[in-house]
Amino acid sequence: MRYVENLQASRQDGADYLEGHPIEPLTEAEKAAITQRLDQRLTQARRASQIPRVTENKHVQGGAIAVAETNLPLPKQAFMATSPNVHTLFDRADESYHTFKPATDFPQAQNHAEQGLVGKIHQALKAANWTTRQMLGYSVFMHIEQKVCFNCSLGLNDVTTPTNNSERAIEYKRAGVLKKFSLTYPSLAIEITNQQDDEIIHIMAGKRVQ
Repeated sequence: MRYVENLQASRQDGADYLEGHPIEPLTEAEKAAITQRLDQRLTQARRASQIPRVTENKHVQGGAIAVAETNLPLPKQAFMATSPNVHTLFDRADESYHTFKPATDFPQAQNHAEQGLVGKIHQALKAANWTTRQMLGYSVFMHIEQKVCFNCSLGLNDVTTPTNNSERAIEYKRAGVLKKFSLTYPSLAIEITNQQDDEIIHIMAGKRVQ
């Protein structure tokens, strides 16, 4: 599995970090089935919101919805989050939006659907008490109505790797919510697709991978 190869190649402290129970990688057919399910869930969620995403003039004003699914054997394996403009589904009291914050305080960058989504997945992982080693080989698949924005994806294309705790702390502070989530769960493979185009983003250990 190329995700795992990238992680193994990037780590020098090796054995203890990577110990775990290997699983069979998902086939391309299985991944396609997951993406199809997520696309259907997105469409159903938008319909349930009763809020059009775009106006008649093609202006986006209905916010964004994001859904996810994981093959980790968790009690909850499917997740959904929205931005505030999807006000019929957005819960301002939802603490899942508080875990991973964008690198900027700019109001328009707060509470994006991606932010709530990774927060909800984090809550499930934390409750299940899974370790980094146990997650090795598993994946999270995210599907969003629009392309991932700059603030949420910030830092994923960084080519440098921190060499000490101080540099790692700076890296985390400057990262967008997706990188922060991935740095928190470095052995978990993340795949992100969207409804606007065919782009597929693969993330592992805080970086985009092939």
